[in-house]
Amino acid sequence: MENKTRKLLIVISIVSLICSLVFGMGTTAYAETPNKVTATTSTSLTQGNSGQCYVYIDSLANVSTLNLSIYYDSSKVTITSTYNSVSCSLYDSAINTDSLNYSYIFDGSGEAIQTCLFYFYFTVNDTAEVGNTYFDIVVSDAYDSALNEIEIDGSRTAFTIKEKVVSKTATITGTNYVYTSIEQEFELSYKFSTTEIASG
Repeated sequence: MENKTRKLLIVISIVSLICSLVFGMGTTAYAETPNKVTATTSTSLTQGNSGQCYVYIDSLANVSTLNLSIYYDSSKVTITSTYNSVSCSLYDSAINTDSLNYSYIFDGSGEAIQTCLFYFYFTVNDTAEVGNTYFDIVVSDAYDSALNEIEIDGSRTAFTIKEKVVSKTATITGTNYVYTSIEQEFELSYKFSTTEIASG
């Protein structure tokens, strides 16, 4: 009888161990994907051209306040205007020399889906260095409705600046005397419909 009891206890212990391993593995807490603010824009722009950039947050669920900045190289890019896209109780925006700042107070009805916060227009400077440049998104602080700080990550968005190639052509037509002035070095070719002499 004692052996049967001992065997039963061993079986119960083994079953308990297996259950704790199986159910314990099922309840292991894994870190959720962190909430993030990202941006999308053209992959490349030519010097002097304009572009648009859209800024998104992965989820607005449980976000009550949010303050973020987008930093950029002012020798390459100039932000010309910005527009809010998200429903909120209050927001404020400011375009500075090398940053765009947004502050939000939300009404607490945000959804757990990717949401466009705002978008902005920018111009690539005529003298911008050719190559890659960036919009760096930095979230300075974010809080939930209970005023607990929550983690929202920023990100970096890159695009390429291409060199502007200018093709200049000029056509001069006329009879008798034709005068023109071009302030750069150029090549001049003649095409005549008569045998008259041209000079210049």
